[in-house]
Parts: sequence; structure tokens; C-alpha cells
Amino acid sequence: MKKISKIISIALTSFIVLMGIVIFTSFMSAQNNYGVSMVFNRAYMVVKTDSMEPTLKVNGVAIVEKATYDEVEEGDIIMYEIGDKMITHRIIEKTDEGITTKGDNNQTQDAYLLTEENVLE
Repeated sequence: MKKISKIISIALTSFIVLMGIVIFTSFMSAQNNYGVSMVFNRAYMVVKTDSMEPTLKVNGVAIVEKATYDEVEEGDIIMYEIGDKMITHRIIEKTDEGITTKGDNNQTQDAYLLTEENVLE
């Protein structure tokens, strides 16, 4: 019985160490991908600005779950692409024309109207 317990303990420890290495490596490579890493079908991003404080802190990690354009709604925080920039802001309005966003710490809403092609799925 002790032998089985020891084998299970070694296997579990090995699995945890391996997952730690995978996650660490993923975060280290995130600098080359808009600061976003994919691990286990979720995006992990390092927050680079204070636009979403106090909700998201600078240098904190945000976990982004995939959602379709139709699934997101007012009040949700979404990640989207504008040109060569990745932005994570809150939806303040969603209409048939598109989505308007704003950083929680920003004084004004974002200057662009998002369409389905901007929102990352």
C-alpha cells in the first residue's frame, strides 16, 4: 500500500511541476504575442496599463475566456484588437451597429465602434 501511495505522490508532484513549467514558459513568451498567452484554452494576459484600474491592476494577470460576439453584453470586460494593439476594456453599450467600450479608469469612452471582426474569440 505504501508503494502505491508513493507512486501516486510522485506522479502528482511531477504533474504539478510540469504544469508550472508550461504556465511559466507561456507567460515568458507572452511578450511576443500582445502580452497574451494561451493555456488550457484560456488567454492569460499581463495587464500593461492602468486603464482598467481598480478592476485590473498594472502587472496583474487577467484570465480571458473565449466568447462569441453574440455572447458578450454590456458590463462585460472584453479583449479586442485595433490595428496592432490588443485592448481590454468594459462594454458600455452594445447596439445593432456595434460595441462601445471604455476603460474603467478612463474619463471618456473609446473612439471606435467595435464590430464582430475586432472581438477576439
